[in-house]
Amino acid sequence: MGRRIKNNNIYNDSEQGIYLRYSSNDNIIQNNTIHNISSEGIYICCSIDNSIQDNTIYNNFCGIALSSSSNNIIKTNNISNNSDYGLFLYSSSNNNLILKNNFYYNHGSGNSYDGSHIQAYDDSDGNRWNSTDGIGNYWHDWANNNNTNDQNNDGIVDWAYLIDGDTKTVDYYPLKKPYENPTSPNNLGAKVGNIYISITWIIAAIITVMLLRRKASSNSEETTPLTEQKTEKQTEEKMDESPEEESSEPEQPLDQPE
Repeated sequence: MGRRIKNNNIYNDSEQGIYLRYSSNDNIIQNNTIHNISSEGIYICCSIDNSIQDNTIYNNFCGIALSSSSNNIIKTNNISNNSDYGLFLYSSSNNNLILKNNFYYNHGSGNSYDGSHIQAYDDSDGNRWNSTDGIGNYWHDWANNNNTNDQNNDGIVDWAYLIDGDTKTVDYYPLKKPYENPTSPNNLGAKVGNIYISITWIIAAIITVMLLRRKASSNSEETTPLTEQKTEKQTEEKMDESPEEESSEPEQPLDQPE
C-alpha cells in the first residue's frame, strides 16, 4: 500500500517539487500547490499505479513529468504557466490515463492556438488523453481559439487536440470549458501580461461577503415585524387603560304628566 502526499504548499526549490522513483507504487498525490520550481513540479520515475489529482501546479519549468512509469492516473489538476510542457511523458511511460485537467499558458501558449506552443508532450505508447465516455482535458488555447468550435453545444470542442511527440497522440474530446471538480476547489487563474493571478479564492471571498450580507438582511426583516407587534400591543394596552368618554348629549327630561 502506497502513501498519501497531500495538502502541501511547495515552492522556490531548485529540484523537483515532488519526486517518486524506483518502484514508488500505489501512491496518491493530491491537493498540493506546487509553484516556482526550477525543474519539474511533480516527477515520477520507474513507478506504477500512482494517482496525481486535484493539484495546482504553476510557474515551474515543467508541470508534471513521467519517465518509465506506466498505469498512472493524472486527473483534475490545474496546470498553468509552466515554461516547458504542462505534462511530459517520456519514453516507456505507457498506458497512463490523463483526463479532466485544465491546461493554461504552458510552453508559451496564449489565448489563441499556436501549433508551435502545444501544452503537452507524449513520447510513449498506449496513453489515453480522454475517457471512453467522451471527457478529455481543457486546453485554454484550443477551446478559446474561436466561438464556433462547438457546433452542437455538447461541451466538447469539435476537433481533437494534437499532443506533441513522435507518437502523435490526441485528446479526442477536448473540453470547451474548464473542468470544475465538485470535490475540491480549483485554483484557477488568469494571465495579465506576464503576471499570473489566482482568482479562485477571490471569488470565494466575494461569495462569503454576499452570504453574510444576505443573512444580516434576513435577520433585520425578521426583527421588524416583532417590533411592530410590540408597538401595536402597547397601544392596545393604553387604549384599555383610558376612561370611556362621557356622552356630550344632555339627558332628555322625563315627560311631565298633563
